[in-house]
Amino acid sequence: MAMIVGSTVLGLAAAEANQRILRHEPIFLELNPEVARALPLTQILKITYLGTVGWDDTRQFPPDFASKEEFRQGDILGILLNYTYTCKNPQNAEIWKSVGENEEEFVYYGEILVSYFKISIGLYDSQGNLVANTSDMKILRGGGRSDHLVNITNNSMYRGYYMLVSYSWVPGYYTIKASVKELLTGLTDTSEATVYFTVGPIPEAPNPISVHTRLMILGSEDMPEGWVVAVQDPNQTTLEGYAMSVGFYTKPAGDFEKQIQLEVIQFSNIEAATQNFESRLEGMLLTEKYGHVKVTMLELGDSGFLADFSERRDPSWSGWDGSTSYASGSGVVFRKDNLVAIAVGIYEFEAIKQDIYVTNEELIEFAGIQAAKILAVAEIGE
Repeated sequence: MAMIVGSTVLGLAAAEANQRILRHEPIFLELNPEVARALPLTQILKITYLGTVGWDDTRQFPPDFASKEEFRQGDILGILLNYTYTCKNPQNAEIWKSVGENEEEFVYYGEILVSYFKISIGLYDSQGNLVANTSDMKILRGGGRSDHLVNITNNSMYRGYYMLVSYSWVPGYYTIKASVKELLTGLTDTSEATVYFTVGPIPEAPNPISVHTRLMILGSEDMPEGWVVAVQDPNQTTLEGYAMSVGFYTKPAGDFEKQIQLEVIQFSNIEAATQNFESRLEGMLLTEKYGHVKVTMLELGDSGFLADFSERRDPSWSGWDGSTSYASGSGVVFRKDNLVAIAVGIYEFEAIKQDIYVTNEELIEFAGIQAAKILAVAEIGE
């Protein structure tokens, strides 16, 4: 009997600038040898690119993915990884689907797992010491394409990671080592790239609001009627090393729950926070041109806006394609001094069919309470 490891996704709710992905639960499926041989398993695996790219002040990779091989301490290092694999061409290509995480990629043929990729990236100093690995990195983007030929399918996958160049890393050359292994067949490929780090400027303290965000994010004592704190992680840090707090809030509604995800992010100064806020606003205004969202400016903090994704409240929205039960809904973003706060409603497909969702009015109320608390705590200080 051949053992194949599968996984079920417990839930997915992605916001425009952040995402919440619940972990996979492993499932062990027993297949007899005849069934295993009939599956379109991976036959060829190859890493086609490993390199480093810069990161601009709007927190985006350059559109042309121009390579950059020298970074200062305190810079954000981008790492791009591309790999391809070939498998037998199934008769019904439309039943293929892929689910990815930071270090894993699951590929399904129907409900059967046919490829399970384990991705590993390590950063080593000149002495060969490991200073960072995939678990220390954040994933910016990932995706791929498939070319279906007569007997085979060629799949090209890409992933973008990013991390802060630590001030503790001694200037000099470092080596990036990447490996991709397909665990069902044992196929593996590796690749290496080099990068050079130089001395960077001393990081500045957050100004003018230096209070930690954990003292500002909404708690149970701040809740509007009916809402409760479901989960909080108030002691996160941003890539640049500043404070960030995240909370999830729920309210019973019929057989379902309304859900709001809230983030309060601290930046080094007003200029950096303004740049981040304006980048988010520009992205929404661009999306508005294509009719997918309506942007309304709000008097919250120093500046704020509502991004209304009304199309996602329609059960016939193309995003409800059966691959996910959750999606990010409308959101409110505002800036106060060097802080940016984001409140996003999480939509559930089955609830949407019963006209149950977080309303824009509820989001604005939440954001307003958050803005008032930030102002009050900032005035008092730590």
